[in-house]
Amino acid sequence: MTYPKSLIIALTLLSFSFSPLAQNQTKSQKVDPASPDFNYQKMAAEAKDAYLHAWNGYRQYAWGMDALRPLSRSGHNWYPQSLLMTPIDAYDGLLILGFKEEAAEAKKLIFEKLNFDVDMEVQNFEVSIRILGGLLSAYELDGDKRFLNLAEDLANRLIKSFDSPTGMPYRYVNLKTGKTRGEVSNPAEIGTYIVEYGVLSRDLNNPKYYEAAKKAMNTLYAKRSPLDLTGSSINVETGEWVSTSSHISGGIDSYLEYMLKAGILFKDDDMTKMWQSSLKAVNSHLLDKRYSGSWYGRADMKDGILKNSYYGALDAFFAGSLAMAGDLDNAAALQQSNYNMWMLTGIEPEVLDYSTMTILYIRL
Repeated sequence: MTYPKSLIIALTLLSFSFSPLAQNQTKSQKVDPASPDFNYQKMAAEAKDAYLHAWNGYRQYAWGMDALRPLSRSGHNWYPQSLLMTPIDAYDGLLILGFKEEAAEAKKLIFEKLNFDVDMEVQNFEVSIRILGGLLSAYELDGDKRFLNLAEDLANRLIKSFDSPTGMPYRYVNLKTGKTRGEVSNPAEIGTYIVEYGVLSRDLNNPKYYEAAKKAMNTLYAKRSPLDLTGSSINVETGEWVSTSSHISGGIDSYLEYMLKAGILFKDDDMTKMWQSSLKAVNSHLLDKRYSGSWYGRADMKDGILKNSYYGALDAFFAGSLAMAGDLDNAAALQQSNYNMWMLTGIEPEVLDYSTMTILYIRL
C-alpha cells in the first residue's frame, strides 16, 4: 500500500485539541488509495497552497529573520544574527513548485544579507542539514555558483568541529573563531553530514569534506555493539558510550538514513554494508509487531531486549528508508502505523506509547 507524497504537508500553522479517552478508543484505520476521498490532484493543490501561505506569512511578518512565529506574527532568529534559515530552506521548494517571483525574492535576500563571518556559536548539526544542505540544493537546482561559494565558505567553518581525538564532531562550533564545545553527542549529530559533505566534495572536486564525514561515520559504526546496534549518546573525545539506549528515533534517526543514502548517491559500498547490517539489527531487535500495528521500539544496545514501546513523529521517516532499501513489506506496514498515529488527532505526536496508543507528548 502506498500513499501520495502530498499527504506529507506542513502542519506548523495548525492548532488542535484532543481527548485522551478518544486516543485509546481509536481503531486501526485502513487507507484505500482507490477511495473517491483520495483526490490526489486536490491534495497536491492544497499542499502547494499551504507552502505559499507559509511563505507569504514569513514574507509579511519575519522578512530577513530566521523564522516566523505564526501565533504572534513576529520573527525570531536562532542565533544573535540571522542565517536566513527560512529563505534557504524554502528556495528549492519555491523553484520546484513554480513560484518564480517568490524564489527570485528569496535569492536576492540571500545574496544581499547572508554572511557567515560572524563571531557566534552555532549547532553544527542543524546548520549543516538546513543551511549547508539548503545552499547545495539551491546550487543543484539553480546553477548559480554563488550558492556553491556560500556553501564552501560555511563548510570550511563547520568542518573545524571534526577536530576531535576520534574524528567525531563536536556539537557546537563558532563560525568565526572555530572554537568548539559539546563533547557528548549522539549518532545523528555525528553521522548526518556525509550526504551534504559528499555533494560538496563532488561539486568542488575536493574530497576533504567527504573524507571527514566518512571518518566520523566509520568511527561511530565501529563502536556498535556485537548486535550491530548503536546507543543514543557518546563522548566524541573518549569514544565511550554515555547512553546505550537504542532506537530509530531522534538522536539516531538520520545516522541510519544517511548510511543508506550515501551508499546510493555516492556508490559507496562501505556505507551500503553498514546500512545492511544496521537494518538487519533494527529489524531483528527493535521491530515490534502488535495488535496496534507494526512499530519500532527501544532496547539496550547490549542485549537487544525491548525496554519500552515509544514511537513518534521523528521515527516516521523510517518507512521511507525501508521503501528506498526495497524492504517494501515492512515499509508498508510501518507507514500504515504512521497513518494511524497521525489520525489520532490529525497531527503526529512527538511520543506515542503504541502498546496503548496513548499520546505522551505533542510539540506545538
